[in-house]
Amino acid sequence: MNYNLIYSHKADKNLIIPPRSEILRYLGEKGEENEVLKNLIDEIQNMVSEKALPTGTFVLKKIMVHNEKVSIGDIFFSSQKLAKNLAGCHSAIVFSLTIGSSVDRLMQSLVSKPAAEFVASATGSAFVESYADLFNKEIKDYFGNENKYLRPRFSPGYGDFSHSAQKDIINMTDASRRCGIYLTKALMLTPTKSVTGVIGIGDTNCNCPSHGCEACDKTDCISRRS
Repeated sequence: MNYNLIYSHKADKNLIIPPRSEILRYLGEKGEENEVLKNLIDEIQNMVSEKALPTGTFVLKKIMVHNEKVSIGDIFFSSQKLAKNLAGCHSAIVFSLTIGSSVDRLMQSLVSKPAAEFVASATGSAFVESYADLFNKEIKDYFGNENKYLRPRFSPGYGDFSHSAQKDIINMTDASRRCGIYLTKALMLTPTKSVTGVIGIGDTNCNCPSHGCEACDKTDCISRRS
């Protein structure tokens, strides 16, 4: 894999099966499903899977970490949490992934059915995170063969890593042109079921937690894993 060369990524959606527990977490459900909810999730999960088009783009960049500053290529970020995550790394994979705009259109088509729309949104979120897990595993396997170690993937919005960093990540990965990911004025990704982030690469194992809630200090988040 060459530095600064942008790579496209596609995944077989049949290999992406979000855990039921993750869909329920995004729904804010902590107890057992009742029969109505179970049937609705089953129906919506099939619809989301049919519409999903998992595509992405990524680039390998050299990085430097100094105190609370991180340089990724020629872009500088100020984030104590990101700097801690990338400490000891010499490189990073910068990525943008999406399951496509068809899932957004599906959610819009369900707007007159609030419960179904809510389940579709939760399922889409779980689906794109599972896609990110699959991508993460592929990257881990690739660099593991080179005796390199990966840090937990870290996305804008975790801790003090500003959502505004998504603009630089989209530009670095050419995500708008290659897979149709854009950033709105409100710093929201579109398609909404998209994710951007950074995966640090180092020569030593840090034994860090995986990603997501484990890397974020927003303890009052309704969707946080318990």
